[in-house]
Amino acid sequence: YTVSMSRPETGHSVLTVADLLTLEEFRSGEVTVAAGGHRLGNRVEWVHVFETPVVSEVLRGGEFLLTTGIGLAGMSPAQVEAFVAAVARSGAAGIGFEPSHAPADLLITACRAHDLPLIVFGRDVRFVDITHVVHERLVSGELLTLRRAVTLQTQLRESAREGLGPSGLVSALGEVLGAQVLFERLDRTPIATSPEDGLDVAFLDALD
Repeated sequence: YTVSMSRPETGHSVLTVADLLTLEEFRSGEVTVAAGGHRLGNRVEWVHVFETPVVSEVLRGGEFLLTTGIGLAGMSPAQVEAFVAAVARSGAAGIGFEPSHAPADLLITACRAHDLPLIVFGRDVRFVDITHVVHERLVSGELLTLRRAVTLQTQLRESAREGLGPSGLVSALGEVLGAQVLFERLDRTPIATSPEDGLDVAFLDALD
């Protein structure tokens, strides 16, 4: 058996580089987008402060990096290009640069070449404040997801105990998720759907 679901937008979206720019900690830092403006939709999984060019070796993807450039000062353009290339390959979401120890121009060309968002702070900021507020938002989002999963599990278990059968379970699943649900056999023979009067064409086309 397989279960497929289609759910409309709930208004809750993942955290992106563009979302970071709306935070007071960024706005008060008088930021400018110096490179990669077309990639501000990059998903941010974590914020990490680095002051060493070997940071790419510890990235998993989705990190937004913060630096004052102290570890980049004195590097040649070729070395900077190699550094940015490695960071981009590692899947970093972008770089937030406070030019306390090196000029922003050091990174702009390389970030543009590798489509990596570069956000430059126009005044001194506290990285600890930025990491705190971003991590707090990320963790709160995960907590909401966990609570929703526990609620879903409880409601489905109660429906199963009531002996509602496939139609009842699919209906309960659709109601809890606010989704269209198709429950079918492996040979694509439908068993039950929610809503009972059928699924919309776009959902069926997506399955096909």
